[in-house]
Amino acid sequence: MFHFMSRSSVASAVVFAAALIRVPLLFAADEPLELVPDGADVVAVVQVGAIFASPAFEKATAEFPDLKKDVAKPLGEHTKLKFNQIEKMFVAGNTESMDFVLVMTMKKPVKASDVATDDDVAVEEIGDYELFVPKEDKGFVLIDENVVAIGPAKSLRAVLKRDAEAELDEDLEAAWNEVEEDSDLYVVAKLDGLMKKAAGGLPPGFPLQAEQLAKLHTAALLVDAETKLPAWLDVECEDAATAQQMKQVIDAISKAMVDQGQVPPAVAKILSTMKTSVEENYLSLEAELGIDMILGLVKQQQAAADAAPAPAPAPVP
Repeated sequence: MFHFMSRSSVASAVVFAAALIRVPLLFAADEPLELVPDGADVVAVVQVGAIFASPAFEKATAEFPDLKKDVAKPLGEHTKLKFNQIEKMFVAGNTESMDFVLVMTMKKPVKASDVATDDDVAVEEIGDYELFVPKEDKGFVLIDENVVAIGPAKSLRAVLKRDAEAELDEDLEAAWNEVEEDSDLYVVAKLDGLMKKAAGGLPPGFPLQAEQLAKLHTAALLVDAETKLPAWLDVECEDAATAQQMKQVIDAISKAMVDQGQVPPAVAKILSTMKTSVEENYLSLEAELGIDMILGLVKQQQAAADAAPAPAPAPVP
């Protein structure tokens, strides 16, 4: 068991949380995350370069050869940037207000004309930086020659004008600071707002109630791009009793889904081998997702889509 990704306490702990992007002035390893919007409840990192060089991606491209071509295509109609040019992506935002900043570290230097190919790009000087606004409320900033920050223009204006540390929730910041930096995919989230939304959609008779979900404070998920796709989830609960209660519910639901055949065999294998544990007020889940299982599910979905009857033609008026 580990408390927010202490890899020394769990052999090879990996789950979605955060490594600092080392950008001069703004992102130093021991300095605050100054590009994070105020009130952010999610922070995440994707080690894109490492994933593309991983055994899992190699196996995925062997099954789907077009995947290599897809990641070499531009990310959009009005940009030259491509997925396979990205080394790392960092994103932080508020899931309710959709206020976010995405920071991409590229493998090679980029220019403003690479990020946006539009002719009518407005430029705003903010401190030492230039905010480029190709379209209404969408913008980007070249932090240095290899790093570009993208997001709503209002979000970028706010963080550049702030000239101070982000106003982060204490629990979220504490969870972020505990995260190891060597996973391929990781996320840390403050759960209050997310659990309120989830509570509103609970079906009648569901074994978890809104008051129980409200006692879940933060979560961290890490995934490594090995062929077994090991994943870890750590949830900080209000107290040890809540953590134990959540473990019992998750174990019971997983067993019922497997025993009653409610999930495909590959998913059933994951659920039946998933390990749950509690230490103090932390609930931990450990599982191997398996690239073979993921690819198998993709193939099943493609086969189902191919077998589906074509939609009926629209009636002629």
